[in-house]
Amino acid sequence: SLRHNPEAIEYVLDTPVNRKDVTAALQTLQLALDKAGAKLTPSDRCGVHVHINCQQLTVEQVISFITLYLIMEEPLVKWCGEDREGNPFTLRAKDAEYTISLLIQSAMRGDFNQFNSDMRYGSVNPNAIQKYGSLEFRALRTPKDFAIIDTWTRLLLRIKDASLEFQHPKSIIEACSAAGFGSFAKRVLGDMSETIQCKGMASMIAEGVRRVQDIAYVDVLVKKK
Repeated sequence: SLRHNPEAIEYVLDTPVNRKDVTAALQTLQLALDKAGAKLTPSDRCGVHVHINCQQLTVEQVISFITLYLIMEEPLVKWCGEDREGNPFTLRAKDAEYTISLLIQSAMRGDFNQFNSDMRYGSVNPNAIQKYGSLEFRALRTPKDFAIIDTWTRLLLRIKDASLEFQHPKSIIEACSAAGFGSFAKRVLGDMSETIQCKGMASMIAEGVRRVQDIAYVDVLVKKK
């Protein structure tokens, strides 16, 4: 994305940041950019990529994290910006359902080896698990106000934390059905559910559940075989 503009620069953290330090790190970067007179130019080719550490998680827990994110993916990406919906560099599962097939394989095999660098253009990128021990989330636009990046990071961490409350990925599907699609976002995100509230959100979540249920019930499929 940067090679087409000789003046474009990508900023990458050289070491991971503890979640409690994210706000301060973003404020430091924004102040430095403002002082340097840097121009943040939104582009449909460029965005903010956030990596969430998964090194201490089991494969099943990572699958739960992905499952819960994909259930919420459509309203989340809508919040990230209009040019992010259907964007070829941050495809939702509804845009590239082959991703679901690969995730089913991952759940059955117990690894993410079938994801390679060519598969990295989803809004969630499991290929980063092999490279960095993290899940990469690519959906956010390039905002001029870095508080938006802070909010996005907190949304992702809420989803990760909530996913770990469920014993199995299928438990997420069952909990969503029990709570009702309209109430499930509040259970997962708490008061932050208002942040991504949008028209038709319950229907989006219902469609997300339909899309990921084959991933969540892989253990059942394996036993049947």
